Amino acid sequence: MRFVLAIIVSLSICGAAAAEDPGGWILAGHDALDRRDLALATDAMDALDRLGDDGGDAMLFRARYQLYVGDHAAAREAIDAVPRGVPDGGLRSTIEAGHRWMGDAREVRSPHFLLRHAPGVDELWSELALDVLEAAHDHVGQDLGWFPDEPVLVEVYPTSAAFAAATGLPPEAVANDTVGLYRWNRLLVTSPMAAAFGYPWADTLCHEYTHLVVDQRGGIQVPVWLHEGIASFEQRRWRGLDDSALPASRRALLATALEADELVTFEEIGNCLACLQTPERVQLAFVQVHTLVDHLVRARGIEALRQALDSCRHGADAEHALATAWGDSFEEYVASWRATIDDPASDDLAAAGVVGLGLDAARDPDAPVDDDVLAGQPRGAAHARLGDLLAAREQPRAALLEYGRAGRHLEQVSPSLACKRAAVLFDLGLAGKALAEMRFARELYPDFEPLLVNSARAQIQLGRDDDALSTLAEAELINPFDPRIHAWRLDLLQEGTAAHEAAGAALSALTDHMFYDGTEPGMAR
Repeated sequence: MRFVLAIIVSLSICGAAAAEDPGGWILAGHDALDRRDLALATDAMDALDRLGDDGGDAMLFRARYQLYVGDHAAAREAIDAVPRGVPDGGLRSTIEAGHRWMGDAREVRSPHFLLRHAPGVDELWSELALDVLEAAHDHVGQDLGWFPDEPVLVEVYPTSAAFAAATGLPPEAVANDTVGLYRWNRLLVTSPMAAAFGYPWADTLCHEYTHLVVDQRGGIQVPVWLHEGIASFEQRRWRGLDDSALPASRRALLATALEADELVTFEEIGNCLACLQTPERVQLAFVQVHTLVDHLVRARGIEALRQALDSCRHGADAEHALATAWGDSFEEYVASWRATIDDPASDDLAAAGVVGLGLDAARDPDAPVDDDVLAGQPRGAAHARLGDLLAAREQPRAALLEYGRAGRHLEQVSPSLACKRAAVLFDLGLAGKALAEMRFARELYPDFEPLLVNSARAQIQLGRDDDALSTLAEAELINPFDPRIHAWRLDLLQEGTAAHEAAGAALSALTDHMFYDGTEPGMAR
C-alpha cells in the first residue's frame, strides 16, 4: 500500500510538471507533507515559486510547508496572505502561536541539534539539554540503526498553554499532562518551568527524538502504539543504561489491570495515546506498549526491533512485522508477553497514585504545595495542612502526628506528604530516618523532584556528599529551576572548578528572575 501511495504522488508530480499546473503541484505538495516526504514537498514549493502562484490555495500550502520546516516568520507571512474565511483546519491559529513564541527565539547548537527557546530563564538548561540530545543521538542511533542526515530542530515553549497552541494538541492530551510532541520533523516540548515540580524533561527529549528516528526508519506504517512503545523503551537509554525495565510500581499497575481484564486495547489508543480517557489509562497504556517492546528485545535482541521497523517501511502492518521478528504468530508473541507479567504486586507497590504536573497552575508562594493524591482527599489534606501550621510554629512532634493522621486517610502514598514528614524529621535531627522514608516514596514516584532534593539534603546532613551530588544531578534532569540544587552544589563543589562556577551562575540567574517560590528546603515544592 505504501508503494502504491508513493507511485500516486510521483505520478501527480509528473503530471503537474508536464502541464505546469499549479493546482496539481499544490495537491502533490500536500500529499507529500502528509507522507512526511520533504523532498517532494520542496519540489512543489519550487514549482509554485517558478509559476508565481500567490493564490489562496498556493499560500495555504506555502504556510503549511514553512511550518513544517520551522520557518515561523515565513509561515506567518504566507498564512496572512490567505483570505480570512478560507478553511484551514486550524493551521492559522497554530502558525500564529508558533510565531508568537518562536519568532524571536534564542538558538543554541550542537553537532546534531538546533534548540530554540523563548528569551528568558530557559537559557539555564539549554546547554544541558543539548548534551542529553547528543547522548540520545548516539544511543538511540546505535539501537535502531539510524541517524538523521540533517540537524534536528528542537523547540521549547515556556508554558503548557503556549505548547498546546503552537502544536495544535487536542484538549484531551493537554488534560493528560502531555509535555512533548514529535511533529513536523522536529521535537516540541514544554519548559519544565511550566510544571509545579518540573518533569523528566531529559527523558522526554529522548522519547520524542526516538519518535523521529522510528518515523525515518519505519515510515508511516508504524502505528501510534508501536511508536510509543519504542519511544518509551528508549527514553532512558541515553543515560547509558542497558536495563530498560520500568519501576516496580509501574509493573504493578500492569499486573493489576491484567488481573481485572482492563488492559488498554490498540483500538483505544488509535492515533493518540495521550488522548485516552483518564491519566490513569494513559499511564497504563504506556506501561503496556513499553513492556511489549521490551519483551521483544529481551527475547530476540535489539536487531529484532530493527527488523520490525524495516518490515513496516516495506509495507507490512505492525502485527505482521512483529510476528516475523518474533519468529511466530503475533498472538503467540502477545501470549508470551502476558506470561511475563508478574502476579499483582504487594499493596506497598500498588500504592502509587497518578500525580499530575500542575501545568501553568497559579501557586501561593507562601504555602506548601500538595500533590494530587493528597489534594484529592479532603480529610487527609486537612490533617496535612494542620501539620504544616504546627511545623511552622516549631512543634515538630505534633506536626508528625498530624501527618500520620493525614496518611491514614489516603489510599495511595502521597509524595508531598513524605516530603513534609522529612522536613520535620530534619528539624528533629533524624536525617537518617528521613532518608529511609523517602527511599520508599522514591520507588513509587521516581520522577517527583522534591523527593530527590530532600534526599540530597539528608545525604548532606549525613556527610554523604558524593551521593548528594549524584542525587542533585538527577533532580536537575527534572527541575533545573529549583535553586536548592545549585545552592547546595556551591557548598559541595570545589571552588574554581567549572561546575562550581556553573552552579553560581545558575543560582544568580534564578535569583535575578525571582522564580524561587519562597518555600523552605524540604517542603513539597
